[in-house]
Amino acid sequence: MKQRTQGHGFTLIELLVVIAIIALLVGILLPSLSGARDTARSVVCQGSRLRALANAQQQYALDNQEWYAGRNTTGFYDPFYFRLELFNQRKLDPRFMPTSYFDWISPVLGDAMNMPDNRARRTAFIFNTLGDPASNIYNDSIHDGNGNRGLLDFDEFEEVLFEQGVRQISYLTPLSMHVYATDEIARQYSKKLPSIRGIPRDVVPVSWERLLGGRPTEFDAPRRFRPRMDVVAIQPSSKIIVSDATRFYDGRLKILDFDPSPVPTHYGSFSSSAPSYHESTSFGREFDTRQGHQGDESNLSLTFRHPGHSINAARFDGSVVNIRDHEAWSDPAPWWPSGSTFTGSSQATPEIRERFDVGDKLP
Repeated sequence: MKQRTQGHGFTLIELLVVIAIIALLVGILLPSLSGARDTARSVVCQGSRLRALANAQQQYALDNQEWYAGRNTTGFYDPFYFRLELFNQRKLDPRFMPTSYFDWISPVLGDAMNMPDNRARRTAFIFNTLGDPASNIYNDSIHDGNGNRGLLDFDEFEEVLFEQGVRQISYLTPLSMHVYATDEIARQYSKKLPSIRGIPRDVVPVSWERLLGGRPTEFDAPRRFRPRMDVVAIQPSSKIIVSDATRFYDGRLKILDFDPSPVPTHYGSFSSSAPSYHESTSFGREFDTRQGHQGDESNLSLTFRHPGHSINAARFDGSVVNIRDHEAWSDPAPWWPSGSTFTGSSQATPEIRERFDVGDKLP
């Protein structure tokens, strides 16, 4: 018989060397894997979510004489329209009803995605189902800055909503693409709005002056502007209809919430100021201290959440572009209608104040 030779195993030193090599490789690969994951999330955000929202706006405009959904086309005068029991009485279709004045997503996708009728559950559906994969922060509470009426339809569901979790706001439309230059023009064009899918025409026309209480803004929209696909820009492919953005982070209390009110004062949970506004709670590096925000810039990571401190933005033609933070702060043209005029406002970002003179017009 042949004698079996005894095998030679790993020594302790050899085993430690192998472990060290594996640990080194993991250390090298993990950042790359993390970066690949972030890039994949950005691609999903661009390819499916944002492009779908922009295309839905395009289809909506085709069905409604070029008017796209937003504050002055699908908002309502009477907040009690939002109560489900009134839908049938007024023969309104809950599938297309916005959750607030500023909700443009429900009118364009509510029917196609079979969204819940209840405002609270519909809001959670929009935030969770249509959210950016990179929006992985959950709200801490519901903001009730408008008193009890703000919790209409939310009061009995608040506990349930937060048991399942409500993700941060992912996408906002720039309100600069939705409001008129003056109240006079707002009233003039509100009479020309079509009756949209059974929704009444008694919208409240809003100008920048009324919306922001006379507060100066960075640019004045041209007098001819109204929220129509054929008017918003010389080249619609150069203008943004929706982008990554998150509002309602309170730097003082370190909490994130969202506004449930059907009649928010300024922007609500579906729209925002443009990055040209230096005190923007979505894009800005300084914050409006009257609202309790502190200048710690913690909000920026919620908005500029993609690699390279960037956001994805969809344009009116359905194309999607990635924008770095410094580009967003220095180039206002994509965020305002063609022909908007620089006012010289101190509320514009420093980059814009350096580049523009009072009266300069945007392409």
